[in-house]
Amino acid sequence: MVISPMVGTPAHEAGILAGDIIVKVDDKSTDTLRHNDMIRMIQGEPGTKVTLSVVHDGTRQPEAITVVRAKIEVPTVLGLHRLPENLKEFDWFADQENHIGYIRVIQFTEHTADDIKKAVDHLESEGMRALIVDLRDNPGGLLTSAIAVSDLFLDGGRIVSTKDRNEGGRSWDAKADGYPYESAEKRPMVVLINKNSASASEIVAAALQDNKRAVVVGERSFGKGSVQKILKLGGDPPTALKLTTDTYWRPSGVNMHRYPDSKENDDWGVKPTPGFEIVMKDDERLEYLRYKRNKDIIRNDKAKEPDKPFVDRAMVKAVEYLKGEVKK
Repeated sequence: MVISPMVGTPAHEAGILAGDIIVKVDDKSTDTLRHNDMIRMIQGEPGTKVTLSVVHDGTRQPEAITVVRAKIEVPTVLGLHRLPENLKEFDWFADQENHIGYIRVIQFTEHTADDIKKAVDHLESEGMRALIVDLRDNPGGLLTSAIAVSDLFLDGGRIVSTKDRNEGGRSWDAKADGYPYESAEKRPMVVLINKNSASASEIVAAALQDNKRAVVVGERSFGKGSVQKILKLGGDPPTALKLTTDTYWRPSGVNMHRYPDSKENDDWGVKPTPGFEIVMKDDERLEYLRYKRNKDIIRNDKAKEPDKPFVDRAMVKAVEYLKGEVKK
């Protein structure tokens, strides 16, 4: 399953969607393939092609999509949409009249916290009064990045803890001298999540929710709260072992990982703030994913854009809430 294609990558622009099931790589069925063997078949030299047969979330028939391989260099922080007059720049406001800013975090890398700080600084200079942070379809990334991003918006409090099988582990707290972004009373925030928000994105959403810094809008997140460590084994070619050693725990002390036997009413993932749940049906989710992908691709041919506008109910809910907070 594709948890989330990264924006700007060949797979994303070719039409691979979050939740897709890859059933064939070229003419080879994935039924009998090991995960790493499938990855090796998908990867290759830049400029070469691979055809992936996928079943989209909410459909039954596979679709063959040809992807042109390329070196992956992806920005991690995007705005609402690209400006028509300058496609390299973004519109960073979800609601210009009420000065509600918007940033979308694609994944968590070494430079994500710096990229967010630059975006927020820009929004502040333009008079931002509230902020939406969109973590939908964010598959996660580095723990250090999730901690740094959380610390941008918190002046204290627990961010996340880890526990091993013997209840050992460590914790990370926000620093008072982090990034002095104003409090929830002065700069209200919303975090958008959905069922494909995983790992580091869940750490950030939980940290801001538990510390009452942000309201969480959308769907329950994926529940990927396991910690892997890489053990280098040496050899020629070099080999390594990825070992799951710990699980992530929210500031409130609640488990985040969804185990194979976890039930719907168990504690895992991040749930929306009560009253802010926006659950999508399969057809709406497929429409949303296509809308988002089409919006992200830089097109010269405007005729390729869909005629029917998509109503993003989670975004509407977020803007409505923040408009009320701004008026207060």
